[in-house]
Amino acid sequence: MTMTPSRKKLITSSVLLLGVGVVVVAGITLYPSLRERYWIWRLESETEEQRLEAAERLGELGSRRAAHVLVELLEDKRLGRAVRASLINLGETAIPALSRGVNSKSAMLSLLSARTLVELMSQHPLPVPTLTRIMGLKHENLRIAAADALARSSDSSTTVVTSLLRSMDGSSPAMRCHAIRALGEVAATSDLLEEVKAMLDALGDPRLFEAASQALRTIRSRRRSLR
Repeated sequence: MTMTPSRKKLITSSVLLLGVGVVVVAGITLYPSLRERYWIWRLESETEEQRLEAAERLGELGSRRAAHVLVELLEDKRLGRAVRASLINLGETAIPALSRGVNSKSAMLSLLSARTLVELMSQHPLPVPTLTRIMGLKHENLRIAAADALARSSDSSTTVVTSLLRSMDGSSPAMRCHAIRALGEVAATSDLLEEVKAMLDALGDPRLFEAASQALRTIRSRRRSLR
């Protein structure tokens, strides 16, 4: 059967359209990755203006790879402020990279990562599992911020209570104060009331005594409101 010119033209047009469609789909799929690679490459630019723009753009992409790249630049004196802002903008996506930075062998990178993470927690509500993991990191100011965030969560699960109780072991009075107050905020059970009573009996530091007293008052008030 001989194919007419019009039919040949129709088939050719269909094939071309199919090819264009494949290219468009591939472009859409690869576009985020290509953008990420481009801005990471731009971080190596010679001008400070271009590097600053790259750091800001990476904070808008929402990728973990971008977060890890940015954390490595926290020590850069010229880019530091833009890098911190981008990491905070990434929110929870930046947590793994910042946690790794906190555990870095570089004392400065560890400190800057901790400070950035504290600021991130003040601007983004994080899930309780993430906060309990942060409670296990070094830098007391970081654990204090996590304890305060747990207090705001009002989550009285065993995981949260255990995390707060463990944070008091061998900690400074400041850390223990924040942990005790957090316990008072998250708990309304008789079991936890007994735990805090036991802490209260064992404390000698006036600041800790006041924190525990406040926690007890909070728990008792909540228990009465639940009756």
